[in-house]
Amino acid sequence: MNSEIKKLFGLVKPYLKKANPDRLKHTLRVLKFAEEIAKREKVNLKVIRFAVILHDIGKFKETKDKDHSLISAELSKKILNNFKFSDEEIKNILHCVLVHGLFKKGTAKTKEAEIIQD
Repeated sequence: MNSEIKKLFGLVKPYLKKANPDRLKHTLRVLKFAEEIAKREKVNLKVIRFAVILHDIGKFKETKDKDHSLISAELSKKILNNFKFSDEEIKNILHCVLVHGLFKKGTAKTKEAEIIQD
C-alpha cells in the first residue's frame, strides 16, 4: 500500500468506523475486486482506489431523505484537497462516489464509475 493510500485511509477510517465497525472490511473487499476489474479494463487505477475508499464515508450521516452517496461525495471534496489530482481526476472520483449508490441505468458516465457501481 503506497503512502497516499495510507494517508487516505487515515483520513477516512473515523468516518467508516462511525458508520459501522465492519464498514472498513467492506471497503477493503470492494477495493480488492475493483482493482482486479480496473486492471483488466485498463482504467485509471488511482481514481478507482480513491473512489472506492471514499464511497461509503457518508454512511454514518445517511437519512431516509439523503442518500449516503451524496454525503460521501460532499465529504470527499474536502478530503481530496489533501492530495494532488487534476481537475478531471477529481471530477471523476466525485462522480464515482456519487453514482455508486444510485443504481439507475445510465448514471455512470465513466468506466471507473461503472466499475464502482458494479
